[in-house]
Amino acid sequence: PFPARWRDIHRLDLPLIGVVDVERGFGYAIIVEGSDDAVMECKHYRVGEQEFAAPRVLWLAQKGRFGIPRRLIYRFFSQGSYVTVAKTYRAYARQQGLLVTLREKARRNPNLHRLFGAADVWGVWGVDYAQFVHEAQRHGIEKLLLHGTASPEAMRHAVEAGFLTSEYDNYTDVQPAESEAVIDSTHDLLPESAVLKADGERMTAWRTLEGVQFMKRCPALWVRTAQKVIPTALKRHPFLARFIDVTTAEGLYECYDPQHPLTRTAKRKCGEQLLAYVRSLGLVVGGEHGIWWGVPYLDYIEGMMSGGYYSWLAGHLIRPESKEQRFTDPWGTPLPPWSEYETWGIGHQYRVPLWELVFHDCVVSTWYWGDSSDWLLQAAPEVTDRKDLFNILYGTIPLLWLDPPGAWHVDRQRFLRTYRLTSKLHEAVATYEMLHHEFLTPDRATQRTRFADGTVCVVNFGEKPYTLQVDGGRVVLPEYGFWVKGPRIEQSRVLVNDQVVTTVRARGYLFRETPSEWVFARLVGTGQVRVEAWARHGVVRLNLREVAGRWEPNTLRVYGVSWQGERGAPLPYRWLSGEVLELRVGASWNERNLLDILWGEQVRRPDITLSLQLLTPRPAQGKPLQVRLRVRNIGFVPARQVQLALYADERRSGHRLWQGTVSLGARAERTLTLSLDTSRLDGDRLLLAEARLGSGQEISRGNNRAALSVRVERDLRRWEVRRVVRLRAGTVDREDEVVLLSLDGVAIVPESVHAYLLDEAGEPVQEIPAQGDRFAGQLEVALILPGRMPAGSERRVAIYGMRRAGSVLPPRPPHPWLPEQPSIERETYRLQLREGVPRQIAVKRSPTDGLGERFTAICRG
Repeated sequence: PFPARWRDIHRLDLPLIGVVDVERGFGYAIIVEGSDDAVMECKHYRVGEQEFAAPRVLWLAQKGRFGIPRRLIYRFFSQGSYVTVAKTYRAYARQQGLLVTLREKARRNPNLHRLFGAADVWGVWGVDYAQFVHEAQRHGIEKLLLHGTASPEAMRHAVEAGFLTSEYDNYTDVQPAESEAVIDSTHDLLPESAVLKADGERMTAWRTLEGVQFMKRCPALWVRTAQKVIPTALKRHPFLARFIDVTTAEGLYECYDPQHPLTRTAKRKCGEQLLAYVRSLGLVVGGEHGIWWGVPYLDYIEGMMSGGYYSWLAGHLIRPESKEQRFTDPWGTPLPPWSEYETWGIGHQYRVPLWELVFHDCVVSTWYWGDSSDWLLQAAPEVTDRKDLFNILYGTIPLLWLDPPGAWHVDRQRFLRTYRLTSKLHEAVATYEMLHHEFLTPDRATQRTRFADGTVCVVNFGEKPYTLQVDGGRVVLPEYGFWVKGPRIEQSRVLVNDQVVTTVRARGYLFRETPSEWVFARLVGTGQVRVEAWARHGVVRLNLREVAGRWEPNTLRVYGVSWQGERGAPLPYRWLSGEVLELRVGASWNERNLLDILWGEQVRRPDITLSLQLLTPRPAQGKPLQVRLRVRNIGFVPARQVQLALYADERRSGHRLWQGTVSLGARAERTLTLSLDTSRLDGDRLLLAEARLGSGQEISRGNNRAALSVRVERDLRRWEVRRVVRLRAGTVDREDEVVLLSLDGVAIVPESVHAYLLDEAGEPVQEIPAQGDRFAGQLEVALILPGRMPAGSERRVAIYGMRRAGSVLPPRPPHPWLPEQPSIERETYRLQLREGVPRQIAVKRSPTDGLGERFTAICRG
């Protein structure tokens, strides 16, 4: 019945052994005092036809001698099963001072509140940090535990957004340091700083896939190293948290070096001292895996939700491509097959939340980083749903990745779904004890937990739907379905008319998903609800009472919001009742809309809109261009001293064609007829109108602009320079030939260059593509001669230009790019940049699951 028959008790998460009859509930618990020097053996016995196992505890010496006092505490019970085992140890932990709750910790460090409802996130090297923070906020992500370093300014923005900024740290695995001055987290003086084993050999540690061997730094040196590293890091970057790897995940061992000798007990205390030091710096403290002695010092632990038995190199962050793919560790040992992970690592039949039954309200738990919520999106995407269910059942948080293979890039909808299914629930129950866990079906597929605030969570891992009796009625849970109800949270995934409907409701918060729609609405302030939505039929219905409680129907307006966060023009909507709004939205995930529903003080402000009308079609260059500019104030209060301007192509002072000022009453408008000078314009141009009020005065600034395309017929007689060149084909036929000309002594502004083919009379007959550049003071012009040019033929080309910059405004680029943009996306590809340097090129591929377009990376740098 046991996968393992021998265990070091000092490596057990709890110094606790339980033996229970799961069906009838009776059993006993053994609490091991002196677990630093204890091991457990499961002996198998046969009584008649029945085989069973019983544990026995064996004691180890401390460096060949009796060590700390050892004692076994037995507690027998007639009912309660494994829950009673866990609660027995919880009572003992309280007596020992180990039960330090998150509420107590948060009183000492209020930043801990940022962790309640957060998602644990790694891989910031895969995104533009500042841009990610902006995008996360626009998606309604309120809390994140964000691991990684960026510019101090970008990290401060993350802190201002309510996120926890953290960094990886590890004081166990080291390589040689050249001197004491360069000792840091991963370097120390070797061999003298490494653990010395009883056999005289130094202890090895982590080994990379390339064969690089790290050594095990003696724990006696952990605090001295942290005192060098962490204060310096805090001076450079605004970290609010720190993740300490390995310390709480490895077992206890002895060191025989006379300069830093340790017993197993002393080694444990070194871990406590390191975590206590990190906590003393005012940081939220995280660690790898959980263990009883770390609870007073740790706020979150990674790996506690993961069950091990990985069939892939999880520690080395290698993602499997399929369930069948096999791996070996760096020492050549084959890893278990997928079936082992499926049964023992992520299976629901053999897992009970002993740790959460003891310490749920003391430490926040999540997955191992190489077994994250989204780690198996390629090999086994269904595992993400399973992990969401465990997070819901246990009241814990997910772990997600931002690197290119992570859900943020591969399947943004999946990332957001996981966050929304877990965030508000954890926020509600984080500080409450898990009182109970039980299996509701013989196959253990349906399970239930209950928390001290009254929240009840029921989940169904099974393929067969489960009918749950609730509140005098019943609901049907499909595979990966759930039902949660508590004083601050209600959420479910149930079958309604044979359709899976997912809903999350909390105060000021609503998430609803079906196969044909996605609605996320949240109250972001008095009089404002932000909505993210799509629906296959183009319409969603939103009950405002589920989100806002109160609103003003007479002043209510709906505005579109861009994905850059800018509010646009007001949009039509329809009341279906006194509470239900009908909103028009996009028909797919890629076409989803952001909307702001506003009322009350939010709309008691001016709101300027502009429109442009062309009165002079195709004006000649130098002739007046007549346009009509309509200015409206659709707000509920007057707009005074509205500054207006018209530009050509770009909103820059050098491109300004006109400016003026108007004042408008509430719900008033004014029409201006303007005559614009076209002497600096030629070809296809974009007229841009803009209105400005004082900062923050308007409801929306996104509708303060209008654009109008116009073609100005170029008058080549106005061009100051004309240079004619003869181009010969030579001895070969040419087609669409690219020609580079160097024009000595020609004073032309490069951006004003135009080129024309000439007829026999020397008159321009066809404009051809041309670009001017100046290198080392010399003008170079690149041309494309269109069509076929037979061998021996000749063409004449006229180059036109202006001598002074600004005489004619440069043409508008077809695909403008700004340095602050993190990516460029076109119809078939996406290019990611960092500081202007290409980092990844990905091609678009068609979706297979209706969740929207995806990208496949083809080059990373």
